[in-house]
Amino acid sequence: SNIGIINRRGKDSDSKEKNYPIIPNPEGIIDDDVNILKLDVSFQKEPLALLVNYACHPASFPGLAFQFSADYPGQMQYEIERFYNNKTMAMFVNGACGDINPDITDHNKTKFLEGTKEDTKRLGTLLALKVLELTYNTHKIRNIFFKKNIKTLKFPFDVVSETELKRIKTNLSK
Repeated sequence: SNIGIINRRGKDSDSKEKNYPIIPNPEGIIDDDVNILKLDVSFQKEPLALLVNYACHPASFPGLAFQFSADYPGQMQYEIERFYNNKTMAMFVNGACGDINPDITDHNKTKFLEGTKEDTKRLGTLLALKVLELTYNTHKIRNIFFKKNIKTLKFPFDVVSETELKRIKTNLSK
């Protein structure tokens, strides 16, 4: 289900070439399958969790490239969790998207445009709608019973001081 993805490997690219142009290629190969794993539990009607696999780089809003951003998967997660009244945890894993970008292109599909917050919201919402459609068309594989086993692990990481944290932030903003 193509929610707005396009191959980004230029048509004239030689596969052996290291530097190929990243330009829209509407005839290029894409993987438009949306795969989900739904975890249901007996104590609530909503799924406990949904794991979504989709092959598209989270690159719908390049203006945030130097910041932390959940991009369209974050919007998808927000919409799914909101739909289920925050009783379901939505998670995203990238599929094999080596040459697949969001289809944010000019009218002739000859160049990529810089995405906007609206593009991110649109793509994430479209993916969420597809996922919700799939959740109602899935079938149970089998009943699996889990036992609780909680174990606390301590990792040997040093705590970063406030001074060191400020120094790191200053260096990153240069």
